[in-house]
Amino acid sequence: MTKPELDDDVVPAVFDCFIGGYMGTSYRVHLDGEVLVHETLEQYKPTNTSRRTPSAADWTRFWAALEQVGAWGWAGPYECPGVMDGTNWSVHIVRGPRMLAARGTNGYPPLGDSSEPGPEFKAFLKATSKLAGAPFR
Repeated sequence: MTKPELDDDVVPAVFDCFIGGYMGTSYRVHLDGEVLVHETLEQYKPTNTSRRTPSAADWTRFWAALEQVGAWGWAGPYECPGVMDGTNWSVHIVRGPRMLAARGTNGYPPLGDSSEPGPEFKAFLKATSKLAGAPFR
């Protein structure tokens, strides 16, 4: 039995997301063909890697979540200058003509003026975790 092909308009051309910092656990989720690779890192070194091929329905739910939080409008960089050390994150997604390229250091969309993630960014983290089938936080 062969694996069903996913629609080109569902699977992005580029998907690479990272969150974490040198002190503590970090996570990276990136696309390798149609397979999502989830890495858990300690001090930026991989300690665990898993692979998952999301279904078309999984991608559709993820795209809906991105729309709901307005992620396609995130521009960054989002920084909270009063906070030293902490969390770095980046998102690079290309789907058809749309591109999301944003990053932050202790600041989060939509405003970037807080060192704590707001509901929009938390929803993005949750949607990415669901898509990857593993933690992204």
